[in-house]
Amino acid sequence: MIINESRAAIVSLKMTGTNRGDNVREYCIVDWAKAGLSKSTSVRLDKILYLQESDLDGKIGELQEIDKLRIGLRMSKR
Repeated sequence: MIINESRAAIVSLKMTGTNRGDNVREYCIVDWAKAGLSKSTSVRLDKILYLQESDLDGKIGELQEIDKLRIGLRMSKR
């Protein structure tokens, strides 16, 4: 998440391959294969991770715009 030209924040949510359904606390990624994930994946909307840049090993993939928008909408309703 970009805050301004000189500052950025890492917003992380836990992701899991365990299917718990699509509901208020879970979002099932629609385009998981296009995102570079190896299997169907859900985002745990109630599991915000507090990480530093050094905690990240690397990039696995990137969510498609539709999934980013839907996650953002659900998070804004919290």
